Amino acid sequence: MKFGINLLLWDYFIDEKYYSIFSEIKKMGYHGVEIPLGIGDDKHYKELAHVISNEGLDCTCTINGNSEHNLLSGDKKIQSRGVDLIRNGLEMAQLLGSRILGGPFYCSPSNFSGYKPSFDELNRSAQITNQLAEYASLCDVRICAEFLNHFECYLLNTVKQTRDWVDLVDHPNVGIHYDTHHVHYEEKSIEEAIICGGDKIYHIHFSENHRGAIGQGLVDWKETVRCLKEIGYDDWIVFEAFSSKNSELRRALKIWRDLFKDELKLSSEGLKFMRKVWCV
Repeated sequence: MKFGINLLLWDYFIDEKYYSIFSEIKKMGYHGVEIPLGIGDDKHYKELAHVISNEGLDCTCTINGNSEHNLLSGDKKIQSRGVDLIRNGLEMAQLLGSRILGGPFYCSPSNFSGYKPSFDELNRSAQITNQLAEYASLCDVRICAEFLNHFECYLLNTVKQTRDWVDLVDHPNVGIHYDTHHVHYEEKSIEEAIICGGDKIYHIHFSENHRGAIGQGLVDWKETVRCLKEIGYDDWIVFEAFSSKNSELRRALKIWRDLFKDELKLSSEGLKFMRKVWCV
């Protein structure tokens, strides 16, 4: 089992002003950091990879589409830009040494059609993702689709929907990114959800219902861990929480109140909780 921390806790772009936190994260006992992608060039990510490696940390990555880079769009130019964004993300993940690219890469979060997902949207996004998966294989990176709650996305809201979509993609390099926050919104049974995802759950976020300190909310952690062990999951578990300090993240993620005072303290307590609940 490997434990990581998602650096969206600090910012959506991790540059030199955040490099000092890596040593603190290592001291806490984390195995790695999760880097949000979408901004930055080869030079930046080569430098970042060096900083991460020097601290003895590993890395995972996430990326999401947006209104101008969206695989769901019926506009071929927007689709094409979406493909370019994900291909670039795969290349940057490879530079960072990440074997995972998770997140809602298949859509533009918080952009809605006003309807339930159509067969054309599901099929088109699956076909494009199948093609991206071939490129991901060359980069030695797995693509993991993160389902989102129905306030953020309309294509994939549940594990069952995501498993069906992954089956439609039909490529061994594509799996499910399971996030406890969204599960708390959407599922009727944690056990049924995790059993449904099964061996297609390639990546996991531990995130509380309120997006603050894990273990201080409504997520059923004991049941979650019990079921993950039942399916034999033994890979990355990444702690994800969000701050109200960053104005752009605050607007995007609708964080309207202070959930904690100190990011490093929250990170340390989050790792202690994950180890305790997993009993390692």
